[in-house]
Amino acid sequence: QKKADTRRLFVSDAEREKTALAKYDGVISGYPGSGTAILSQLNKAGVLLDQRAWDKAVTEFRSVLATPLAANDLDVKGRALEGVGFALEGKKDLKGALASFTDLSKTKAPTFSLLGHYHRARVLLAQGKKDDAKAELLAARKTLEKERLLVAKVSTGSINPFKWLSRAIDDALRRIDPKAVPATVIPGGMPGQGGTFTPEMLKELLRSKGLEGKLPGAPGK
Repeated sequence: QKKADTRRLFVSDAEREKTALAKYDGVISGYPGSGTAILSQLNKAGVLLDQRAWDKAVTEFRSVLATPLAANDLDVKGRALEGVGFALEGKKDLKGALASFTDLSKTKAPTFSLLGHYHRARVLLAQGKKDDAKAELLAARKTLEKERLLVAKVSTGSINPFKWLSRAIDDALRRIDPKAVPATVIPGGMPGQGGTFTPEMLKELLRSKGLEGKLPGAPGK
């Protein structure tokens, strides 16, 4: 395995994080003001977030947000805004986290905008505002459906760039109101694999196995 994977090994997460921070600081000081330095600072902030160094992470993320790169690159801006929100949430500043996630929801990049709404819903729920969280998720779900249709029109493949986010939004909605999200039905899907049997699908399966009408509680003829 080591011959195939030449990445450096570390004996602990702490050692890996310490090394990463040193490397990022080296790039930041060696190439001040460059795009590479700003991206290194963004990654440094991510490491600080992993270390739960909330205040330091907020400082680094906000420093990135103040750069020309963040002003012109939606990915950098989105990642930095999300990072600020995570760090403030980590230090229990839910009001500040909500404000950052609100800014994230207003970005022009659909993925980050939807992420902002999802994170807003999480924070609202943590604040005990269940109805507001539900409304946020329902609005995000409606927007998500529009984005899916748009992607389907311009893409010949089956890749869904919102797959994870779609599941996260639906899962959060189900926790608030199980009836808010219809069951996902995937032809041939099996329980535990993201699929749900309709009564008709179950009847057909039982018929194919010669078990129709023979199992208690299962659909009959």
